[in-house]
Amino acid sequence: MNSAHRPSLEGGPSHGDVQGTPTAEMAGDDFMRPVVAATRTLSLTSRAAARHMIPRGSGVIERDTMLGRAATLEDVGDVAAVVASDRARTMTAATANISSGALID
Repeated sequence: MNSAHRPSLEGGPSHGDVQGTPTAEMAGDDFMRPVVAATRTLSLTSRAAARHMIPRGSGVIERDTMLGRAATLEDVGDVAAVVASDRARTMTAATANISSGALID
């Protein structure tokens, strides 16, 4: 595909995430940007749901998973240790899904 017909993302939506920068070289703000975006998204979604629950006097926000539980910090650490090790040396540009089955790849 020549450059004249190659899709471009310039000017498209962006969250400002920094890709490809080693963590040791990444500025703190660049590291935190996607964390803050994800937290903000959860907060906004929860608030929107709560606005519907309050007039009803009840409600529950559930997140069912195939495993019946959410990933723990230990689970996250275990996955991080594996993907950072030589055991994952053939993984490239991969996402490690630790959603306990809430998200299907």
